[in-house]
Amino acid sequence: MKRFQQEARTASQIKHPNLVEVHDFDVFGGGQPYLVMDLVQGVTLSAVVKAGGAVPVDYVVNLCLQRWFGLMYAHEKGVIHRDIKP
Repeated sequence: MKRFQQEARTASQIKHPNLVEVHDFDVFGGGQPYLVMDLVQGVTLSAVVKAGGAVPVDYVVNLCLQRWFGLMYAHEKGVIHRDIKP
């Protein structure tokens, strides 16, 4: 629980257009921790690939750059992400 609170507190201090923002966090009465985060609408990369097969290189490069800029910002703030997902 202590680790969850520490990571949630750190994540809530990181604000960048390429990162999902953590607005709040707490623990339900039964001991279940939760985060209140941005709702990101759209399609997953997996759905794009399934729908159209190969994805254009420039599309993939753009997605990667956005992700890298967000990670660079977090790293500059001393935050190391240990669970990066596509």
